[in-house]
Amino acid sequence: MTHIPWAGLPAHIHDAVTTRHGTITAVRDITAGFNCHAAAVLDTGSGALFVKATRGHSAGHDREAAVAPHTGPAAPALLWRTTSSCSSWDWDLIAFHAVDGLHADLTPGSPHLAAVADLLTAAELPAPSTPHLPSWSDQWAAHATPGELEQLHGTHLVHGDINPHNLLADSTRIWLVDWALAARGPAWADTAETAIRLIEDGHTAAGASAWASTVPAWRAADPAAVALWAELRCRALTAAVGPDGARRSNDRHQALATERAQGAPAA
Repeated sequence: MTHIPWAGLPAHIHDAVTTRHGTITAVRDITAGFNCHAAAVLDTGSGALFVKATRGHSAGHDREAAVAPHTGPAAPALLWRTTSSCSSWDWDLIAFHAVDGLHADLTPGSPHLAAVADLLTAAELPAPSTPHLPSWSDQWAAHATPGELEQLHGTHLVHGDINPHNLLADSTRIWLVDWALAARGPAWADTAETAIRLIEDGHTAAGASAWASTVPAWRAADPAAVALWAELRCRALTAAVGPDGARRSNDRHQALATERAQGAPAA
């Protein structure tokens, strides 16, 4: 999506905020992410909030609103969601408490690594019963048999989009934000995705698996299910970009699955 700065949004969207929170005293536009047309951290008379706005109805906002009461200590609180209309567009707005922090550092030796593991442990939460929450495995349906997909079903809440932009570190802890791709799946899913991010940021597969082993859900994960997840990721990426384009990512996933199968010791 093309990002629109807060100053470029229609006045009625600004009004949706000021009627709730008073005068906006400062704006920091957020340009990362692909699930909205505008995003900004706004300082207001009642505190700082993070607002996303999308033209038309947002399925991502549906998911975020559905899981917000169930994310426990992992995510900032949902403040409100509303629609705002003008002559040409309906807008879907959602607002959260803002986190005053930086993107988490996942490189080797980072002081954030233990805190991210603690976050993933705290985020091992049951998935709510809501029609807005798909199965985590659905994203690979075109590249798997029904029997394979069934092996990746689960009853836990999966964030589904772990990356440093969605891991925010403040002075005391790590927050997991942007649940627009939330799903229902196995408890180890987000730890697996985070371990891949660690490898991308310079860790060995053995080191990433050792880090992941500090999270109980990873220690309990079925190695066969982890291997299947890695295989489906490889199939999907190879189909999208070809064997050469997919090789580096595929090597990371296969190496992590191998380490899990060998039972890398906890760090």
